[in-house]
Amino acid sequence: MSHSAKKQYLLAILERYQKSSKKEKKVILNEFSSLECNGAHMLKEDS
Repeated sequence: MSHSAKKQYLLAILERYQKSSKKEKKVILNEFSSLECNGAHMLKEDS
């Protein structure tokens, strides 16, 4: 996954998360955590 694709994905999740109810936030976090790479790893690669 390219740097710009990772960043775009994370921003899309953030926007969706901020607009969500508590129940929806749990689903979003579960989706995100089920990815092969977690957010910290994705961001760390950019350094």
